[in-house]
Amino acid sequence: MIGLIIILTIILYFVLKNYDSLKRIWIQRRRAIKYLELIPGPPTIPLFGSAHLFKWDNEEFTYQLDGWARKYISLHVPRTGMMKIWLGPIPLVFLATCEALKPVLESNTLITKPPQYNTLKKWIGEGLLISKGKKWYTRRKMITPTFHFNILQAFHEVFCKHADILAEKLEEYTRNGAEVDIFGDIKCCTLDVISETAMGTEINAQKGENTEYVNAVVRISQLSWDHERFPWLWPDPIWYGTGMGFEFDRHVKMANEFTRMVIKQRREILQGNGLLEKMKNLTPEEIKKHRFSFLDLLLGMQTSQNLSDEDIREEVDTFMFEGHDTTSSAVGFALWWLGQELDCQRKIHDELDTVFGDSDRQITSDDLKSLPFLERCLKEALRLTPPVPIFGRILEHDVIIGNYTLPEGLTVVFSPMASGRDPQQWKHPDLFYPDHFLTEEVAKRDAYAFIPFSAGPRNCIGQKFALTEEKILLATVLRKFRFITCEPFPKNRFVPEIILKPSNGFRFKIEKRSPLV
Repeated sequence: MIGLIIILTIILYFVLKNYDSLKRIWIQRRRAIKYLELIPGPPTIPLFGSAHLFKWDNEEFTYQLDGWARKYISLHVPRTGMMKIWLGPIPLVFLATCEALKPVLESNTLITKPPQYNTLKKWIGEGLLISKGKKWYTRRKMITPTFHFNILQAFHEVFCKHADILAEKLEEYTRNGAEVDIFGDIKCCTLDVISETAMGTEINAQKGENTEYVNAVVRISQLSWDHERFPWLWPDPIWYGTGMGFEFDRHVKMANEFTRMVIKQRREILQGNGLLEKMKNLTPEEIKKHRFSFLDLLLGMQTSQNLSDEDIREEVDTFMFEGHDTTSSAVGFALWWLGQELDCQRKIHDELDTVFGDSDRQITSDDLKSLPFLERCLKEALRLTPPVPIFGRILEHDVIIGNYTLPEGLTVVFSPMASGRDPQQWKHPDLFYPDHFLTEEVAKRDAYAFIPFSAGPRNCIGQKFALTEEKILLATVLRKFRFITCEPFPKNRFVPEIILKPSNGFRFKIEKRSPLV
């Protein structure tokens, strides 16, 4: 009896202390139920919503989402471009067509990320990916100049260096003619690129060094996804009771300490050679000459922007997270598609041979401008298999889309994969068709049909960086090799974790080639 009284007292205390918040949540929930009633979606039960239906296996979960999308979005009459899923007690509305997602993405006020991103906060803090309001606007304005054309030019040599190391590893695989999964090799390459460009530090992942940090970064992403999609893992007692929470914290601690160590070392180096003080007055050309990393540039503006070391760490870790997994997914899927569409791969080989002949010289920026078909193939791969398959916002006021009102407080989810396959926008929505990106075809489409880097004011700040890196990696390996995909769709499916991944890796038969000149 005494125990029951204590429990009831604790519950009453919690309710009274959080009365205003609980009242607001209750009102928002009632409005959500009212306004979302007509939006199609899978069946629900109390407390769990639709989450009890979720497949635990990621590959099976992919089939499930695809089936729901076809039933409730593609085939639903009338066309709403929307689907609702209750994730436990929280409603999510997926916006899958230009008409549905454009009003939110183009807004200058609807920029707040939903709480599903909070798991990542332990690693990347409130960096540019997660921050909101004044902090986001201030940081975005501050960081934008670090992606100046001249700074990206300075990184060009870094891209080429690590692409060449990747090509050397792939050449080893051609010697016995066996099938090989190269996803891990691509990941290590993009980790090497982002660590040198973001932190000014060579972790040499492709050479098998710093494996603890590399493994930590990989596991943080995997565990974050598990926590995000299963509501029963949200309570800390369960999250930690499974052991997953403790593993997550261990990897986060390791990754954060590594970045703090690098910040300390880079500051000492820049102070030692006098560059930290000089950086305040350097021209873009001088910055290009010194090839400053993203971290170097943040250290240079630390005093003027009133940045703490933790402010810098969270921005650097944000770029470490966003800058390696997305690029490895993009490059891997591009090769995967080309390994099936051999005519397209042959056209790229012809294009590369025209530009380079039998030379093994380094790729230049002008060379990339002379590879339009390679770029179209890359963009087509990004359309069909976007590295970030879903991302979200919280509505800070009611939004009207067509005949539907999406209420304040609702979490909306965007699907670049769905909008990239909308038959009203794409001539061949389910086929690999690079001519979708001919100039005349692009002009016919809504700009919001192709959003692999998001769109609007909160689009990806590093998209030019990413596209340049991806084109260099692809051009480097395709100059030297022919790729034949061993496990095409549907044997190898798209797994929508935080970053899109293949269910069975990227398995190829890789053949050496000689340029035809």
